[in-house]
Amino acid sequence: MTQLVRAGGVCCLAVLIVGCSGGEVGKPLAPDELTPEVEAILHVGQAYRDAYTARKKPPASSKDLRPYLAKFGDPDKVLVSPNDGQPYEITWGVAPGHPPKNMKTSPFLVSEKSGKGGKRYVLDFQLKVRCLTEEKLEKLRGGTQ
Repeated sequence: MTQLVRAGGVCCLAVLIVGCSGGEVGKPLAPDELTPEVEAILHVGQAYRDAYTARKKPPASSKDLRPYLAKFGDPDKVLVSPNDGQPYEITWGVAPGHPPKNMKTSPFLVSEKSGKGGKRYVLDFQLKVRCLTEEKLEKLRGGTQ
């Protein structure tokens, strides 16, 4: 039953994905356009959600997250973006689905550190993947253009 629920969750997440490949940045991807970069950041978000569900509180560090990352591979590798080769930036201590009050400080649950080609993959608190330009990312963080 648990596997069925998880499989359904992955399908739902795939439908909600927004990405960098082709077309305009921010346009929804079809479920068959799930790229390795999108899948990788989703795995971190899914592990974060699983840790929250199992522990009844949000993870406070990678130590809390590691047991839930293992189903996706070596936790040390899963925590690194295949797109930019750097560790993901994670907003710790926040419940998935409940963004922090100060969204300007932490607008995303998971994000790439530098991205590639002027674009970064980010995962919002609803576990939706987006691909943002540096300008759009800065704007969401409260910076100036």
